[in-house]
Amino acid sequence: MENTTANTETPTVSTTDLAQKFKMTYKKCKKLIFWACIAIIFQMVIAAVLSSILNVIFGAVPALNAFSQSGSSTMLVTAISYLIANPLAAFICLKASKIGKTTAMFKGNTFNAFEAVCACFAMTGSTIVITLLSTLFSSLFAGSDEYLNGFIGGGLEGSAFDLAITILYVCILGPITEEILCRGAILRISSPVGKVCAMVLSSVLFGLMHGNFTQIVNATVMGFVLAYVAIKSNSVIVPCIMHIFNNSTSVIFAAVAMDMTEQQVIVLNIAFEAVVVVGGTLGLIYLIKKHGKITKNEKILVNEVVSEADVEEAKAVKKSLALKTVLTCPSFWIVFVCCNLLAIAIATGLVASA
Repeated sequence: MENTTANTETPTVSTTDLAQKFKMTYKKCKKLIFWACIAIIFQMVIAAVLSSILNVIFGAVPALNAFSQSGSSTMLVTAISYLIANPLAAFICLKASKIGKTTAMFKGNTFNAFEAVCACFAMTGSTIVITLLSTLFSSLFAGSDEYLNGFIGGGLEGSAFDLAITILYVCILGPITEEILCRGAILRISSPVGKVCAMVLSSVLFGLMHGNFTQIVNATVMGFVLAYVAIKSNSVIVPCIMHIFNNSTSVIFAAVAMDMTEQQVIVLNIAFEAVVVVGGTLGLIYLIKKHGKITKNEKILVNEVVSEADVEEAKAVKKSLALKTVLTCPSFWIVFVCCNLLAIAIATGLVASA
């Protein structure tokens, strides 16, 4: 009697087929990482071009000449340039990578008001801790601190116009456009390669784009918290609020401290940092306890340019897929070198504050 039992053996996949599939997935992932990194290059180029155009206009138009020489134009030119460059670079790269609609980043928020408050304190508290640690390297960051304090101080000590620009740019519009670029575009574009990879890459690029050592360190840490919340809340709305809160507290503290004695500033600083660090620690514990760690099932409003199944299969062949994709991407190294050169120039005093 013939054996009619069906052959249930799983078909084997040849090593050649696996290598070929890995190669295809790697190419797709590398393309996404390319567009994620090139967003920062686009931002820098667009901002530089706009700054040059605006400076020429201010110099050529007689009515704007006096305004240009007053020094207020520097802050205005910087604000306008980056407020246009950030969302424009994000829009270009989201379109080119075919990752999803630009407006999708503002939809689907799952965080409530209490979670948003916890997130705000968690991020600001973490940056305060990093700032305190960075004082150990105060000689390295001296030039960077002077540059940053000069920009904010110039806005607070200048005219009413300078103050208005500082509030609008540093406290409100700047944070929103940076979140559109870094969490709305870079995090989303790189997320199919791996959620942790996307968090790390978006955080590092967020730090590098600030262009001075003080902010590179702080912003990278901020970026991790912002990326975590963006993934868990499925939107950039709460990260925008967190970023606005962080920048606003810095500006408000600087404004209040201007009319205080050195001793009063020290007392206020200790009290403020203690409250925020404790609140931030509790807020971070609450968020992690409620939402947990980042998992493979997290969605960041993306279209499947490369499927998660393909990525997981590729990682089975070579676990370092994400790292290999980033480290072999030329645009990442261009951003890394250019931003660090700018940071060195600022730290050594070659670039003056606004």
